[in-house]
Amino acid sequence: MLNQIIFPIKGTYYHEADKAFQMGLLNVGYPMEFKIESDNPHDSNAIQIWIKHGHDLRYLLGYVPRQLALYWQPLLEQQNPEYRLTLHKSVAKGKLFRLECQLSLKLNWLQRLHFKWLAFWIRQQYRFKHR
Repeated sequence: MLNQIIFPIKGTYYHEADKAFQMGLLNVGYPMEFKIESDNPHDSNAIQIWIKHGHDLRYLLGYVPRQLALYWQPLLEQQNPEYRLTLHKSVAKGKLFRLECQLSLKLNWLQRLHFKWLAFWIRQQYRFKHR
């Protein structure tokens, strides 16, 4: 059974969310991909989020929040799990985009509890900060 975790995409203003929006790619349920960026000078656990268009990775939307990437990057690198990443929510205000992903991933009960609680906490912080 796959577990769903919903989390915001960070840094959409600085990347290509506006271009993906113009191409009509920011629809709920649209598939996305992770790309580990271990050579990132600001965060060695950084995970990029790309929107898929056809078979190509087309537009960099942003990053997994740092608090989640800290745990997910080793999991994705070492265990190479099967996952499904889709767009869960898309709200546009000019060039500002509030995007949330839904990650479907097989986890044990302790990982599920930890990741769901952490994702919930991040989403709540994000909501209060961006009202």
